[in-house]
Parts: sequence; C-alpha cells; structure tokens
Amino acid sequence: MYISYLSMIVLYLLTNLDLVLQFVGIGESYVSHRADRGIEVYGFAEYFREAFLYNDQHTGDFHRFFLPVILLAVCIFLFRLFQTKRNKTVDSKEKSPHEVSEKWTYEIKKEKAPRDRKAQRQGRLIAGTFVLLLFLYLIATLWNIAPIVSLREMMGGLGSFNVARVIWLTPAIWYFMLGVSLDYILSTVSCTGKGCFGVSKLTGLDQSVASKQWKSFPKKLLTPLVYAGLCVGFLLILKENQLKENIQLLLNPDYNVITYEQYYAIDVMDQVEEYMREELGLEMDEYRVISLGIDPAAALYHGFYCMDGYSDNYDLEYKYLFRTFMAAELERNEYIRSYYDDWGNRVYLFTAELTTYFNVEKGSFWFNDLQIDTSAIKDAGCDFIFSAAYVVNAEELNMELLGTFETEESYYRIYLYRIAG
Repeated sequence: MYISYLSMIVLYLLTNLDLVLQFVGIGESYVSHRADRGIEVYGFAEYFREAFLYNDQHTGDFHRFFLPVILLAVCIFLFRLFQTKRNKTVDSKEKSPHEVSEKWTYEIKKEKAPRDRKAQRQGRLIAGTFVLLLFLYLIATLWNIAPIVSLREMMGGLGSFNVARVIWLTPAIWYFMLGVSLDYILSTVSCTGKGCFGVSKLTGLDQSVASKQWKSFPKKLLTPLVYAGLCVGFLLILKENQLKENIQLLLNPDYNVITYEQYYAIDVMDQVEEYMREELGLEMDEYRVISLGIDPAAALYHGFYCMDGYSDNYDLEYKYLFRTFMAAELERNEYIRSYYDDWGNRVYLFTAELTTYFNVEKGSFWFNDLQIDTSAIKDAGCDFIFSAAYVVNAEELNMELLGTFETEESYYRIYLYRIAG
C-alpha cells in the first residue's frame, strides 16, 4: 500500500512538473491563474460531517454504508480494554499481593495465546487507524474554515494549494479497515457448538455463563449474517455508483448514457478534419478552434489546436483574455460567473442557456440568444467554432455556418461555424 501511495505521489509530481518548478522559482515565470482564485469558506461542523460521511466529491467511496461495522469493532476493542483494566483494578483491591501476582501471571500466560495476540493487535490497529482517519478529516476541515482561509488569501497562488485533499488517501484506508474489522469481530465473538469462545472476554462474564447465554447463536448463523450484510452493502454501493450505469448499458445498448466512444466523437471529428483539409485547404496546425456545447477534450483528443480546455495551471493573463469571449454571458448567470472567476480550471465557452451542461446531444437544444464576442475570439487567433447546437442568431454574431457533421451512432451533431471578417 505504501509503495502504491509513493508511486502516485511521484507520478503526480512528474505530471505537474511545471507547477512544482514554478513554486520553487525555477523555469518559466508567470502569474498563475491560481493567484486569482476565490476560496470558499465552510463551517467546521458542516464540513467535517460531510467529509467524514461522504469524503471529497472526487473520492466518494461509500464507506458510510459499512461504517457501522467499523464503529462496532472500535467499540468492542474499547470495551475489552476498559473491562481488562477494571478487572485488574478490582483484583488488586480484593486479593493479597501474592494472589494478585499469581493472577497477573495467569493473565499474561493466557494472553500469549496466538488467538488472543492476534485479536489484540487487530484491535489496536483498528483503533489507531480510526484515529488517523479522524486526524485527516480534521486537517481537511481546518483548511477550509474562515481563520485559515484568511491566511491562505494572503499567500497568493500558494494559498490555492488544497491541503484538504489529504482525504484522497482515505478510501483505501476505509476498505482496509473494513477487512480487519470483520476478521476482528468474527474472531472475538467466535462460536462453537458448546458455546462462544471470546464472549466471556467481551462481556466480562464467566465462560460458563457466557456459553449458556450465547449457545443459541452458533457460528454457522453468525457467518451468513456477516456475508448477508456485505451483500446488502454492495447493493447499496452499486445503487449509488456509476458502475450501475455501465451494467445497465451492457444489458441494454439503448440505455440513454453517453459512452467514451461517443464522448470523443472520433468519427465525427474525422469528418470535420477532412472537410477542413479538402474543402478549405487547411491543415490542423494552420488554424485554431473553440468548442461550444461540447467538452473541448473531444477536439483536443483528435489533435485540433484548441483555444479552450481544462488546466490546473496556466497564465492568469490568458484567463482574463478568455473571459472577454463570454463576458456578456457570465453577467447573465451568477453561477457560471462565479464558477469561472473564482475557480477557472475549466477554460470553456460558458453560456447562460447551458450553464454547466458541456455535452449537448444532437437535436436536443439550440442557442436562441447567444451573446459571445466573436470579434475578441477572432482577434485572439481563432477562426472556427465547433458547436453542438444550432445558433439562431449566428448572423448577428458574424458566424457563418459551413456545415453539419454527424453519424448514425454519434452523440453529437457538430455545427461548424467560421467567424467572418
């Protein structure tokens, strides 16, 4: 597990080498768009509860469905710890020093049994790991409360570093804890035909008394209950997970969800590229494009030179330049204005009519009143717009429709516009 974490850290540093070098003052120098980010403030209790139960939006692991199992294991460990200390305290008061010495010697010998030692190690591991998780969630919470945010805002681009993402480490830890907790519970309360081994240690009762009280709960019933609980948890996770959509798509090819093949629209992009080359005599490196109603990743994946895209680190001046393309649209909708101005990783051509819907299915929508500055786009060196929807007021915007492109299976219908002038 540690090797996996280390490998992920190294890969992250390599893929974000420009950002790392910029922070240490090496390489190309420019003001990052991160310096202009707005930082959202959260309440302590609200953020901690959401993080503890649901994790980060990018690391939803659904651990809340099996959290009771882990809490039960923690409670068993704490109860056994308390019971052991209480028994030793009572024995030390009621017995003579010689008897206490013999009692402790007996306890030590008894605890050396492999089964007991394993349970003790597991209990300490579960409790310690649970404390570690609480500590990680505490760090994430403190990073987003008002006093810390005020300090971060004075740190410029460095303040946008998201320490709260330490909770990205937690999904693997939660599932590790689930496995250990299940083994711990089953080994602590393990039942035989004659009674329940370990119940006397768990409850503090005499072994014979514990056996009488628990003999009606045999191991062959406990194990199926555990597996049944796991099955219920898996179904609950499946219900909330995107895996459900993949399964539904496999069972029903007509299920209405976009696939990766449709998302990148390779066949449609092939048509556009061929048109640009055959009809306009332009190779890819001779023009720039911008997408509207389509995630720019599709055009970028195909090799087009794009004005837009997703980036976690780029020049702040370019953010301001790109904003001029859609300034009127941003003023029409507070959500997309804040989304771009206060964050800005998505350098997309946002519109008030679409808000955050980046992938328009063919025939489902058209732009009635698009308000983008095509003159600014053209001045920046871009002549073509890949639109997923027809633009009703294209003539007012000096946009010339060159053609439409689609296939029978394609999710998009691409309207190719050229900016006149």
